[in-house]
Amino acid sequence: MAPWHGYVWSKRCGKHQDEMGRSMNDMVGGSLPEMEALKKKLSEFQTELGQLKTASSGVVTSTTWKGKYADDFRTAWEQCKKNITNIETDLTNASTAVEKNRQAIQTATGG
Repeated sequence: MAPWHGYVWSKRCGKHQDEMGRSMNDMVGGSLPEMEALKKKLSEFQTELGQLKTASSGVVTSTTWKGKYADDFRTAWEQCKKNITNIETDLTNASTAVEKNRQAIQTATGG
């Protein structure tokens, strides 16, 4: 599981820096419209990924291909589908976490 559940964006981050080395000392809260857009995009990505998984699986299962390599490929594809499902779950969890934090910031700031 991705660590989305642990993020609380409305608290000071001490001397923490982001991936680009920028100080996050002064960041408190967030842009509510941007967070809403992020939540929406994460949900859209999850939906699109699910559609891609379904379409890809249809092509894999409908392709006439027999033999050891075909069996090996289909076994590997099943693992790939599980990995895609895990990413879908992570995207859903991320979207939920963004919304939860957006609501907390909105409540805290009266926005």
